[in-house]
Amino acid sequence: MAFFDFFRKKTEEEQFEEAVKKRDYTKIINLGRILLRKHPDSLSIFTPYIDALVKFDRKKEAVSEIISFAKRKINEEYYDVAITLLNRALKLDPFNLEAIKLLSETYIRKELLYEAFEVLLNSFKKFVEAGKDPTPIKELLDRFVEKYFHPIFYERYADALAKAGYKEEAFINYILAGNLYMNLKRPRSALKVFLKARELKANDVIDKQIIEVISHIKEERPEIIKVLSSLIRKHEKDFDFIEFAVSQFKENNNLSLLKQVINGLKDPLLKYVYLAMIEHELGEEENAEEYLEKVGLINKELYDKLESYMSRKGRVRILSFKTEKPEEIPEPEEILKVFDEVLDINSSTLESLESLTKERESSEDIKAGIELLQKNTDGKRLVSMAEAFLGIGDYKEAEKFARQALKTEERVRAAILTAESLKKQGRDREALSLLFDVLKENLSPEEKAQIEVEIGEIYRNMGDKERALHWYKSAQEVLKDPDLEEKIKKIEKELG
Repeated sequence: MAFFDFFRKKTEEEQFEEAVKKRDYTKIINLGRILLRKHPDSLSIFTPYIDALVKFDRKKEAVSEIISFAKRKINEEYYDVAITLLNRALKLDPFNLEAIKLLSETYIRKELLYEAFEVLLNSFKKFVEAGKDPTPIKELLDRFVEKYFHPIFYERYADALAKAGYKEEAFINYILAGNLYMNLKRPRSALKVFLKARELKANDVIDKQIIEVISHIKEERPEIIKVLSSLIRKHEKDFDFIEFAVSQFKENNNLSLLKQVINGLKDPLLKYVYLAMIEHELGEEENAEEYLEKVGLINKELYDKLESYMSRKGRVRILSFKTEKPEEIPEPEEILKVFDEVLDINSSTLESLESLTKERESSEDIKAGIELLQKNTDGKRLVSMAEAFLGIGDYKEAEKFARQALKTEERVRAAILTAESLKKQGRDREALSLLFDVLKENLSPEEKAQIEVEIGEIYRNMGDKERALHWYKSAQEVLKDPDLEEKIKKIEKELG
């Protein structure tokens, strides 16, 4: 029998195995092509066939064959096989868009979202490093982060965009990441990305967002204290900023942290202004009045603003304005000392924040985060996006998201945000038209009043104080808002 086997013609499969052993690549290619028609799913044939194509530097053909084979495996739900194959295709051709897209989509099918994102992000970096146009990958990444709404994606994408020179897009993605981190109740992570955004574009809006984030952090860590202290000193002459900072820390029951930072200030005037506000908010009226008096001896204008603030916030008693200098007031040269220090977040501060937040999130963690964020209705997510863009001054994007939310359960907030965006673009009449249309809808008294306040704001912006006053008063009948009452009194005084 063995004698006859010797003269038997070998099958194509046997010839192929023999060619593989002998590394006869020409034969492997010729036989492999034939055998794959007979056995299209055989990896034992496909793998040597691809190896042979690569040996002959027929990489383009090899990649095309791999992609076709991987597609079949994806349809058959053999995702691990497809992933292995597509990774090999990208080693042969790192810039093959079809392979990049397929590999990312396959990871998504396995619910490995972080891995899917990494494929796109790493490809973007390779395109940039090679000097190739990354626009196709950017489009894939833009769709990915918008669909899989998680801050880690926005943050890492922003890092890559910033490094590649897309500063404006990086800034926007950092802002969105920060807002999403706050939605997930992760203020330290939010602080980190807002500081990254500030490195790209520093402005008062970002500084206020950083203050708001820090007000949620209860830990008295040196790097957090440093950021807060620097911001407070930077805005030492901005009373609105001071008032905003105190209100945020009060709202989040964290005045003790703010007070600790304020007590460490060397500028007596700034210290007394903050301490007067803080003690007043804590109900320590005698202490508040004492600091108010100290402010009055240094700066009459600030005294008047502070007194107005305390009266508006329910001041219990008002002491007479004293002219004598109490013993506690520092020497004039110390009072007049100017602190020009700007916010300087050095690399060590950011590294400390990185160490606090650095965590390799698993796909399970990311999926849970996405599900948590998606518990918010579409309306809430759209409103959140609109607020983020309005906050950074991108009024067209804010308008776009706010308009999308008009047909959701958040229509009142969406209408106000749309009107604000239009107003910022100088389109007051359009804003009024929109708000009057919303007023015709079936609104609760509170919702109607909120719209009326915004109508009043727009008329005031247009210089029409009479109409502004009319709408403010109508809203105040329902809202009974102390701040709105102040606006009404101010306009009445201006009108005589």
